[in-house]
Amino acid sequence: MNDENRQKIEIFISYAHEDEDLLNKLVSHLSQLKRDGLIETWHDRRLTGGQEWAGQIDDHLENAHIVLLLISADFIDSKYCYDIEMKRALDRHNNHEARVIPVILRPTDWRNAPFGKLQALPRDGRPVVKFETLDDGFLEVAQGLRNIVSQWNVNIPLTPGSVDIPEFPPPKRPWKIKALLIAALIIVLLAGTGAFWNHYRQIVAIEGKHLANAEKYMRAGRYSEAKDEYQQAQKVRPRSKAAGFGLEKATLPEVLAEDKELFSLKLNSLLNLAPDDPDLLIMDGDRHYFRGEKGLAVGRYRKVATQYPMWALAHFRLGVISDQSGDVQAALAHYQNAVDIAPDTDIYRSNLAYVYFKQADYDHAIAEYRKIPQSPLAALEWAKAALMQGDVNTVLEEQKVALNWLEDDQVATLQKNQGTWYFEVDNHEGVRVFTRSEKLCYTKLALSATLFLSGHPVKAQDYFQSAKIACPAVNRVLLSILETDLVRAKEAQPQLADRIEDYRRQFLSN
Repeated sequence: MNDENRQKIEIFISYAHEDEDLLNKLVSHLSQLKRDGLIETWHDRRLTGGQEWAGQIDDHLENAHIVLLLISADFIDSKYCYDIEMKRALDRHNNHEARVIPVILRPTDWRNAPFGKLQALPRDGRPVVKFETLDDGFLEVAQGLRNIVSQWNVNIPLTPGSVDIPEFPPPKRPWKIKALLIAALIIVLLAGTGAFWNHYRQIVAIEGKHLANAEKYMRAGRYSEAKDEYQQAQKVRPRSKAAGFGLEKATLPEVLAEDKELFSLKLNSLLNLAPDDPDLLIMDGDRHYFRGEKGLAVGRYRKVATQYPMWALAHFRLGVISDQSGDVQAALAHYQNAVDIAPDTDIYRSNLAYVYFKQADYDHAIAEYRKIPQSPLAALEWAKAALMQGDVNTVLEEQKVALNWLEDDQVATLQKNQGTWYFEVDNHEGVRVFTRSEKLCYTKLALSATLFLSGHPVKAQDYFQSAKIACPAVNRVLLSILETDLVRAKEAQPQLADRIEDYRRQFLSN
């Protein structure tokens, strides 16, 4: 079908304002359909100052060929979206005046809604946020819409009317040769242009993949991994503005570690360019937090968590502050949100598990620690929870696993295992274990105690001496952590009390 005979499909998008971030992402993914001249989209964000909003919305809803309902719990809870826009859209759908397509953004109970029987996007009604990345989910929505729009245009008739074509005498032979040469030249040019655009599209697709991965890591606060992805995007397209701006954001934490004043200058400069950027807002919150301005920090984190709900790092930061203030239920809720959004970010799950541990909910703590792969710290914390339950065999097994991982270069040098270990001792002060050698020493001390409780005093002595010799400078700190663990275990499991006291007398009395 010629472009001039193709009907442009008008699409009205109905959404809850809480989902504005996801709306913007969807509109970006529909850009190619717009460039192809297939669709034109409208939503209430396109209203400008001075326009009478209700009338504008009604006019576009009445004239739309397709109505997209962006489904979430907030959409269903919205009186205007559900009772007005959706009702009118379904009336037009049932009268064959328009087609209604639900787009499932976030998990919610929608199957029994009035639109529940309609064919939804993505396929099988899978929520967009449940895809590996938002780009994967919205790509499926865009491809589904392309198929629907293409089928729609098949049945559109050509413009009525005809034009008489005058007959011309056949051209002379030289013109035939010129025409053939011109045709051949055009074919060569078109072939070259086609190859160029195919190559360009491939470059853009590769760049887009790296940018999507980088955004996923930025949302989780995994800046080092995001930096790598932005650098890969720049290699593909050296002049990519998105990659360049993202790289500046991802390197800010490195600047903070070296020079706080320079960090503030760079952060302010980027905020002037993008004052509502969620990554920058979180870093601004971090800046206030480090200054002791927790109220301002919480304000930044909450703004991101509300306006950009897929930014797991904002939920995690709120969880940390709630945890520190003793608000256990709020901490659990914020940590759980972070884990749901970024389940492969170990620190989120580890903090969630530790809150359960502090509440003596050891079953839930162990369940979360078990989901963290190749993490010596998670294995040790799992062992600590098992000790509180009196399961010495599991304690011994997990401590040996942690020791093996710390001695394995491939596991110990993973980026996620490079962070500092943090422990609370009996006076509720926080102590930190920094280096790999110190982590090995603590693990050996913990294993020493468990071996003694299991009836292996000689092996216990060997591990204890090995740790003391390897880490003389931090023995006091490491022993304070072990002492706290044993005191807690004695209170939780009285049947272990005598053996714990024997160990403390023999090994910790000096």
